[in-house]
Amino acid sequence: MTRCRLFFVALFAVLVNVFPALGQLVTPAASPRTQLSQDIGFTTITLQYSRPAVNGRKIFGELQPYGVLWRLGANESSKIRFSRPVKIADREVPAGTYALYAIPGATQWTWILNRDTSLWGERGYRQEADLLRTTVSPEVIPNRVERMELHFEDMNFHGGDLVLDWENTRVRLPIRVDTDAEVEARIKATLAAKPTGTDYYNAARYYLDNGRDLKQARQWMEQRVALEGEQFGILRYKALLEYQLGDTLQARQTMLRSLELAQQAGNEHYVRMNQRSLQDWTWQPAGLAGAEIIRRSIAYHDPGNQWAQGKFQLALYESRPGGTGRFTELYLDNGQGRFELRQQRETNFFLRIVSADTCQSWLNGRNDLSPAEQQRQRMDCAGTQFFRNYYAYLWGLPMKLTDSGTQIDPQAKRRNFFGEDLLEVRVTYSPEVGKDVWYFYFNPQTFALRGYRFYHDEAKNDGEYILLQGELSNQGLKIPARRQWYTHQGREFLGEDVLLENWLGWPKNH
Repeated sequence: MTRCRLFFVALFAVLVNVFPALGQLVTPAASPRTQLSQDIGFTTITLQYSRPAVNGRKIFGELQPYGVLWRLGANESSKIRFSRPVKIADREVPAGTYALYAIPGATQWTWILNRDTSLWGERGYRQEADLLRTTVSPEVIPNRVERMELHFEDMNFHGGDLVLDWENTRVRLPIRVDTDAEVEARIKATLAAKPTGTDYYNAARYYLDNGRDLKQARQWMEQRVALEGEQFGILRYKALLEYQLGDTLQARQTMLRSLELAQQAGNEHYVRMNQRSLQDWTWQPAGLAGAEIIRRSIAYHDPGNQWAQGKFQLALYESRPGGTGRFTELYLDNGQGRFELRQQRETNFFLRIVSADTCQSWLNGRNDLSPAEQQRQRMDCAGTQFFRNYYAYLWGLPMKLTDSGTQIDPQAKRRNFFGEDLLEVRVTYSPEVGKDVWYFYFNPQTFALRGYRFYHDEAKNDGEYILLQGELSNQGLKIPARRQWYTHQGREFLGEDVLLENWLGWPKNH
């Protein structure tokens, strides 16, 4: 062998060792691996899974048959890790790592947490290693998702939903964490030692943001100010606590001081927030009694006085965070006391009918529902009556404010409601009707209803507020076209209800 040949043989050996993949074609994985980490409260949840694509196939019911165990992705089994104990379907799940499986179904899915994390897909799966199984209803989403995705939605300090999206299917797994107990333990330990002003502030803010003991929160905020002095951000939240506790005069003084300090510091964000709060807290007498404002509003929305005896058909689309929604048809014959509701929610069709002599309901054309089905879907008479009261009240406002048991405060106010100068009327109800406190807001020129809010307990600033947009004429009524729902605490968006112009006209057997 010549020296030249020996050189090339040696060089080839070196190249093979240095580049072992030389000659192998490497392409992207068909189902790429993904890792996701999400903090909820003090708990970190980590996901590891592979993401297959639709690739023009029909996924659920064909590629992945209904009723068959699925690895919830591709390749090895999907994994979920909890840094702390969590609660799923009211069951305690210890901290640790679990394999995540599912059994898809047309109307019901089963989520599975399995202790064996060593498997490739479903091979070797043993049901006896399951830690937990829980069933949920799938949702249909309008926008097709090409590559399977797991993510978290609707999160707060106390939990969130693990969400699977693929093709046109969405499935949720609610996960809850006991943040309150952990925070209480930390507050107790920290404040029993040598707390700083920041410690008192953090404790007060947690109580304020979560509607806990506001009197205690106010005391902690005052201790923060006593220890470390005034600061515009601290004083803003002190003012909010004072206002929610009903000490409106002190709240206004504290907020004005916060505004002054924010202006001195050049913090335009706090300047705007404080000015908005002061505007919201400022009111003048409306100049009209509450009952008169409502009378004029009814004259605007129901000029022909048809609501009490009329027949009305309404078509709605009710959307909720995360892309969920439902189509709803309402038929109200107020003269005869008849109510019909037809609704499509996910893959289910509901029909509910209430009249003077009947209370009936159907699910997907069946009315021979078991007690368990009736309870799960609220298909008994109590549930049907609830839906009648709910829809008739919301879509019958302000006419429903003449119903028996409605208590209208005579003193009405003129105040700002989310940027509009409106008339505010406070409404309560006799005990047999309801315990919530409602506030309704009307245009001072036309008396059109512009929004409303309600509280279960005003001292806790709980409940929701609703903003109204647009208007449609429906059988002589002027009805708000859109309703957007928010929580008072944190102003969390809860959903939107849209009045459709056309009656959907589903078959009666739905």
